[in-house]
Amino acid sequence: LTVAVVVGFQTPVALGAAYGIAVSTVMLATTLMFAAVLALTFPRRRPLAAVAFLLVFGVVDACFFVATLLKFTQGGWFTVALTVAFACVL
Repeated sequence: LTVAVVVGFQTPVALGAAYGIAVSTVMLATTLMFAAVLALTFPRRRPLAAVAFLLVFGVVDACFFVATLLKFTQGGWFTVALTVAFACVL
């Protein structure tokens, strides 16, 4: 599948857009999940730490995510389509 994707895109710009969306989505999802674990693990002390964590890292990751969504038409559609296809199968 990897070789077919590289051959299919034919340009490094389109391939970079596809993988950029995948990486920024994973970064944002990891940040959100870590904040949830932080808030739920120690409910008395950690909600403020989770909010602070989200304000710092969540904003940065959200900015990266929005910036890479602008490359959706340049090849990023492939990552989204592949994710939807795998989600439907699973």
